[in-house]
Amino acid sequence: MNISDQFIISNLKKNPEVRLKVIHLIEESFNYTDNYRFEIDFYPLVAPSNAANNNILIEKSTGNVVAHIGVLPRFLKNKDMLIPIVLMGAMVIQKNKRGQGIFRLFLEHIIKSYEQNCALLLLWSNLSELYNKFDFYEAGLVYQTGNKNFDSELLSAVYNKTTFQKLNDFQFNSIKQLYEQMSDHDISLIHRSDNDWESIKNISSTDLYLLNEDGMINGYFCVHKGHDLRNIIHEIVFISENKENLIETLRDYKLWLTPNLSKFSKEATPFYTGFFRPGNQNRFNDFLSNWSNHEIEVIQIKDNLISYKHLNEPLIDTTDLFLKKIFGPDPFFKGYPYGYPVYISGLDSI
Repeated sequence: MNISDQFIISNLKKNPEVRLKVIHLIEESFNYTDNYRFEIDFYPLVAPSNAANNNILIEKSTGNVVAHIGVLPRFLKNKDMLIPIVLMGAMVIQKNKRGQGIFRLFLEHIIKSYEQNCALLLLWSNLSELYNKFDFYEAGLVYQTGNKNFDSELLSAVYNKTTFQKLNDFQFNSIKQLYEQMSDHDISLIHRSDNDWESIKNISSTDLYLLNEDGMINGYFCVHKGHDLRNIIHEIVFISENKENLIETLRDYKLWLTPNLSKFSKEATPFYTGFFRPGNQNRFNDFLSNWSNHEIEVIQIKDNLISYKHLNEPLIDTTDLFLKKIFGPDPFFKGYPYGYPVYISGLDSI
């Protein structure tokens, strides 16, 4: 089947009149209740400024929107390195169109449209079998340190509860600086422009807790994200001298940490960071070369196999195994992971 015979591939910039129908399709597919709203939880994805990347499939015979694939072009940052990546989410199709190969053709088209301009594509899902078919594989590692539900009343004795929308200019700039400082250390994270931060202000379903010390904000953490991350502490930054003690105050809760921040415990639950897929081969190779201090060179990506050199030794792996070796959790080269752990906060995940 040629997808263009029956469908029009468009986006919300070209067809803004169907925005509410698209939001309804997403919320219905993800079993949203009336208590939550997708366009709040994932505002950066569905913001008007990103409308051109809200890809939709319109059935010619009926004019109905039958599928949506959201894309958010971003940069992965560590110190002075900026790597173009693509985040993908809200990938849905109407129930009566499933199992006909329509979504497969739509997703293949979208991947081809974006992959040449990025080093990596990432998505989040529990449908491993489906996305493995498109060469997306789980990699990276995040630990959930505890299992207790968040106790706002108890923690409010230490931290000041607020939201991003309620911050004054001084507080907002302090938060931005704290987040930026994370990339100066041994961690790779999503780069946030001023516009990205303005979008985050609209995620009102996330609570923000500030650590005030001597009139300065020396730390913060984010908890909840509406329907998506209830009771999860999914972004945490402390520069306080009491950093380890502060993390300990949160450890019994559902706190997500990268391995370099998480002390090993039997209670900690490991999760993959997300589904990774290499993008443009040259961009992917440039990224890995810099990330590995020029110890890894990608020679070819073809037929779900990656040929590469590690310290000039020729090697070949499946895409799945290679991604796990590079990003973890397979400690093939120098422990976990090869380069700086990839940290993607719940505020950035889509």
